[in-house]
Amino acid sequence: MKTVLITGANGLLGQKLCRDFSSSHKVVATDLHPESRLSIPNLSYESLDSTDGKALEFHVRFYNPFVIINAASYTDVDRCEIHQTEAWAVNVGAVKNLVKVCLERKIKLIHLSTDHIFDGEKGPYSEDDPPNPVNFYGKTKLESEGVIKQSGIDSLIVRTNVLYGFGERVKKNFLLWLLEKFSAGEKLKIVTDQLNNPTLADNLSECILEMVERVFPGSFTSGGQNISPATILPSR
Repeated sequence: MKTVLITGANGLLGQKLCRDFSSSHKVVATDLHPESRLSIPNLSYESLDSTDGKALEFHVRFYNPFVIINAASYTDVDRCEIHQTEAWAVNVGAVKNLVKVCLERKIKLIHLSTDHIFDGEKGPYSEDDPPNPVNFYGKTKLESEGVIKQSGIDSLIVRTNVLYGFGERVKKNFLLWLLEKFSAGEKLKIVTDQLNNPTLADNLSECILEMVERVFPGSFTSGGQNISPATILPSR
């Protein structure tokens, strides 16, 4: 079996990726936590902060993955505005470290990005539409995309949009929030000036697995996007 290293493995999408890839690959799951939230075959867990370039290089050299999937990110949009240095370190600095090891060891990088690189003034968006982020989170993710593209490494950039689903001890997502409100019989207050196409984490994980195992030429866009699309951008 080939080895896949996954960052952000304890998050919602990270957990789905670990389960899907472990069916046909050895998975090295990494996150900031001391232990994994999953107990599945073919999975090894390492506590790892990807902003630590030396630690990342050590683990990559030790496990020698053929693919790294970067599902780790500072995703709290409001906190990104307040803690910009930390957000930049996680969303950009860590990506620079990943690009460095991928370049040196000829490893494919799958990077999770976001619809926040667009301003939401029109839609649906395609891969060729010019980005224009209106918040610091979007700016960091756009910068991370640029770092990857400029490096010339073998990569896929996957832009996601409102991920939802069930996982082990994951933070609230839109679905879990709705279920909580419905169960409590509370009235819902939801913004009316946003259009989104929520993405089931299970489906996105399966899509990423298929794209790693098969060769797809050109660019890819998931179907049915509206103002904020999920797009998949292969580099080669």
